[in-house]
Amino acid sequence: MKFSTLNMFLCEGSLGETCATGRYSIVNIAFLYQFGNGEAPKLFISGHCDPVKDNCSLVVRDIINCQKQGIKVMLSIGGASASYSLASSEDAKNVSDYLWNNFLGGNSSSRPLDAILDGIDFAIGGSTSTQHSEDLHFI
Repeated sequence: MKFSTLNMFLCEGSLGETCATGRYSIVNIAFLYQFGNGEAPKLFISGHCDPVKDNCSLVVRDIINCQKQGIKVMLSIGGASASYSLASSEDAKNVSDYLWNNFLGGNSSSRPLDAILDGIDFAIGGSTSTQHSEDLHFI
């Protein structure tokens, strides 16, 4: 049985092990939990790596290997206990530029992961902002 999507959370096996099961066509890495409203974006890949403390080379290797198997690897942003908000349309554009340049097809020199992801999963819980739809427009 093949499932469509899996979110990687704390204490689950590695991304490589997950993709090797052949059960998923999309795997979401969680979470970019802080962004927008003047906050510096913060990424925490639940128990697997912290880009501030290490280079996440094992996760990057797994991302590339999963993609070679035809599995899309996406970044989840938000989350239930995250710190995020978008103050304006300009803020939404700035966040979408950050996402493009650091995780998707852009070419930032400060990419937290040295891999190009396949997309963004908006795990926006409890937010009442309408600016998130603008985020999608800019990406």
